[in-house]
Amino acid sequence: MFAVQKTALLLLASLLLPLAIKAATVAQAKSITYRGWPQCWILDNGSVSAVIVPAIGRVVQFGFCNKPGVFWENDSLAGKSAVNAPWNNPGSFGGDKTWPAPQSEWTWPPPAVFDQTPMECMPNGMGEVLLVSIVCPRSGIRVERLISLHPTRSQMRIVTTYHKVTGDPVEVSIWTLTQLREPLKTFLAIRPKSSLETEYTASTDGAESFFQVAKRWISITRDPAADHTLGSDATQILWVSEHNCLKIDSPRISTARYPEKGAGVRVFTNGNPARFVEAQTLSPLQTLSVGDSLSATNTYSLFHRSRRKPDAEAMALLK
Repeated sequence: MFAVQKTALLLLASLLLPLAIKAATVAQAKSITYRGWPQCWILDNGSVSAVIVPAIGRVVQFGFCNKPGVFWENDSLAGKSAVNAPWNNPGSFGGDKTWPAPQSEWTWPPPAVFDQTPMECMPNGMGEVLLVSIVCPRSGIRVERLISLHPTRSQMRIVTTYHKVTGDPVEVSIWTLTQLREPLKTFLAIRPKSSLETEYTASTDGAESFFQVAKRWISITRDPAADHTLGSDATQILWVSEHNCLKIDSPRISTARYPEKGAGVRVFTNGNPARFVEAQTLSPLQTLSVGDSLSATNTYSLFHRSRRKPDAEAMALLK
């Protein structure tokens, strides 16, 4: 009898232990006040943390726990409302956000629902936080962003979804923009057999002085005097600072059409005085009618520097 009970207890323990481990490693969501913004949320898995600020509809910071984050923040706008905020390029709050593409479909500034409107924030009790916008009057799109941390890795995932709620059909791409502190170098992956006319696109003259083309990537330094944008049809961007590396992965569908000259990933470097670079990813173009949705997933993997030169980090981390 005792042997049967012992066997049953061991079986029960074997079933419950994986669940207990999983529960223990799910990221914790905690309500905080952040830099003057109330009702913010911080996700923490013990390795990395992410700060979500619903008042400005962004993931404002991401980094190793108890260390400075890697996202750039606009100190002059800390704690301020996004509604009717002054917008001058870059003029935003920093962090990670989404705009609709192609940019040619809207005049500057970006549509207010995407850039100057608070979002509703709903932690789901499973270590995830969901940001939900109101419906954009111009496009008829509602934005949802599901933010989560990997249970055991130094990794964040953001799934951005555009829901078409009202209005005429619209062709749109999900444009994700991540503003990062000034690095030593940023690396934009390139494909050996690119589908573009060239391996990369450059939107401004003079950019060539601030990047170098290698076999698998372009390495970019920030021009303090001017803005530049470089793009490719690859799937990865790598940001390398003195202490950390951040790799952003954005899957690409080879048969799909992409906006902005076909580039699925881009790097924007901002001229002074705001010293930041911006990692940009774009989803395929899709025509949305009422009831349709379009989703895009970005994965943000954070590493401690382990090699002396930034190019060696790129060699190890970029596929």
